[in-house]
Amino acid sequence: MIKLIVLLISLICSIVTTILLDITGALNITLFIILFTLGYLLVQIILFFLSLTLIVIFSNKKEVKHYNHKYRMIFVLYTRLLLSLFGIKLNVSGEELIPSDTTFVLVHNHLSNLDPIILNVYLRNKPLVFMAKKSLAKIPWFGLILRKSGFLFLERDGSSKDAYAIARGIKYLRNEECSVGIAPEGTRNFTNELLLPFKDGSFIMAIKAKKPIVVSVITKVQQVNKGLLFKKHIVNVDFLGVLKYEDFKDLTHEELSSKVYNMMYQHLVENGK
Repeated sequence: MIKLIVLLISLICSIVTTILLDITGALNITLFIILFTLGYLLVQIILFFLSLTLIVIFSNKKEVKHYNHKYRMIFVLYTRLLLSLFGIKLNVSGEELIPSDTTFVLVHNHLSNLDPIILNVYLRNKPLVFMAKKSLAKIPWFGLILRKSGFLFLERDGSSKDAYAIARGIKYLRNEECSVGIAPEGTRNFTNELLLPFKDGSFIMAIKAKKPIVVSVITKVQQVNKGLLFKKHIVNVDFLGVLKYEDFKDLTHEELSSKVYNMMYQHLVENGK
């Protein structure tokens, strides 16, 4: 829909411009309409990203300690346009399982950098942040908007900074501020394995905050890199189930990790990676 609206605006502007320039000849008119349409498309995209960039650049520089809905919506707008331009369509199942009365920990597999972006856009009506590697916070503009939204960053070295990020996540959940998404594999899966081993401590936030775990799986996201802007890409997002705190409060970290791993692995075996 977004792509269609942007294209329609560009087409209307190009037709008006062609009329105002008093261009004659069917071939010339057609050629100029095409060229102006492409030009207005580019202008709209540049203005969109420029406006968001200026909003973020001139934002408050204080350290972020809370979830910020305003900045997350800016990030959602940015990524929704990108997903639309790249022709990404979502095939979603199980969304009715997602809790509506409490915050939760959302776990997902990790095949692409688009995984959390796709989930973030689809769940845009729910307060949500993700755990991410610290290097993402250093990317110009992108990292700033993630920090401003309240995303949590890990060094992945067991340092005090990691403990601080996890503690913030627990506070988010306990205070009903927002839910937290995490990929238990810890890194993107470039192998032929359906799932990488889960990292220790991936479920500590759910255990400490006593919050439910929403188990999800993304498939076919690797295909997006092929034919960007020129093909439609169907990405599957399946919400497999919800583990309430009562379901895992007596389990060890290892047992809980194994339970979630088996749910995701079985789904991937049945539906393909």
